[in-house]
Amino acid sequence: MEGLDETAELQTTCSNKQSTLWIYLHRCAKLGPRSLWVRQKDFKLEEQCRTLCDKVVRHRMDKVDINHSPMKSPKFREKPSPEVISCFSDMIDLLFEANPDLYSDIIYKLNVPLHDERAVCRAFCDFAEHLFSKSISWSLIASLLAFSGGLAIECTRNGRSILVRSVCDWATVFIVIRLKEWVKENGGWDGVLSCLKSSTQIECSEEISCSALKRYFTKTTKSNHRFLSGLFLITIFLLLLYIGVTTTTKIDKCYDIISESSSKEL
Repeated sequence: MEGLDETAELQTTCSNKQSTLWIYLHRCAKLGPRSLWVRQKDFKLEEQCRTLCDKVVRHRMDKVDINHSPMKSPKFREKPSPEVISCFSDMIDLLFEANPDLYSDIIYKLNVPLHDERAVCRAFCDFAEHLFSKSISWSLIASLLAFSGGLAIECTRNGRSILVRSVCDWATVFIVIRLKEWVKENGGWDGVLSCLKSSTQIECSEEISCSALKRYFTKTTKSNHRFLSGLFLITIFLLLLYIGVTTTTKIDKCYDIISESSSKEL
C-alpha cells in the first residue's frame, strides 16, 4: 500500500505540473495501471481501456508478423465489446495504410535512446500531450493507439521487446488520466461506434489525426535540426579557434628564430 500512497501523491503533483506527467506514467507502469483505480468502486471504463490498449497493440504486431507471445497480458476484468476493438483496429489499419511513412522510424523521429526507458516514456508522454493539446476526438485516440502500436513494433525489432508491456501501460495511464471524462461524456467506449458510421467520417477523422501527427514530428525534427546546427557551428568555431591559436604560435616561433639569427649575425 505504500507504493499506492506514493502514486496518489504523485498524481496530485502532476495535475498541477503538466511537464512532469511522464514521471507519473513511468511510475504507474512500474506499479501497474490498476494502482490508479484499485480503490474505486466503479472501474469498468478503466479496465476496458487497459484491455483495448493491449488488444490493439497486439493487433498491429500481428499485422507485421511479430511474435508477441512473450508479452504477458494482465488478467482483464472488463472488456469493451468486440465491435469496439474491431472498430479501433480498423481505424488504426487505415492510418497505417494511408500514411506508412508517418508511422515508420518513430524512434528516429523522437530522437530518443531505446535503452533508456525513462527517456522513451518522456517522449511518449510529450507526443500524447501534443496530440491532444487542441482537442479530443475518437480519431485522435485512435492515433495515440496507432502510435503506441508502431512504437511497440520498433522496440521489438530493435531488441527491446521488454518495453512493449510498458508502452501499453503508458497508453492506458494517459487515457485514464487525461481522456477518461471525455470518453464518459461521449457514450463510453461504445461511443466510437455511433461516431464513425460512415466512410466520410472516417476519412475526415483520419485527416485530422495525420495532420496532428505531422505537426508534432515536424516540430521534433526542426528541434533536432536546430540542435545539430548549433552543435555544428560550435564545432566550427572551436576548430577555427584552434587553427588560429596554432597559427599564432607558429608565427611567434618563427619570429623568435629570426630574431635569434639576426642577433648572431650582428
